[in-house]
Amino acid sequence: MENQKKDLGRRATEATVKFVAVLSVMIFVTAGSLSYWQGWLFLLNFCGWIIATTAYLLKYDRALLEQRLYVVLIALFIGSALDCRFGWSTVPKTSLG
Repeated sequence: MENQKKDLGRRATEATVKFVAVLSVMIFVTAGSLSYWQGWLFLLNFCGWIIATTAYLLKYDRALLEQRLYVVLIALFIGSALDCRFGWSTVPKTSLG
């Protein structure tokens, strides 16, 4: 049983690292630039949440962790990066303060 827990943890960690790598490539290749600061901001925020979620599920709901898929989110990432590249939408820049 303990061996299965370690195996699931290892597989979850490997899957998360691979997903973040693929996500990074999708965002920045599609945007056509590494200077897409919104992509970096999103990636850092998303990575924090996905790591926290994976750790939580590993501790409290292992069955859900085994079934979890990221495929549905791919369209969101590609769409936002393509929007940056081709300027499909405009968002006015405002001063915070």
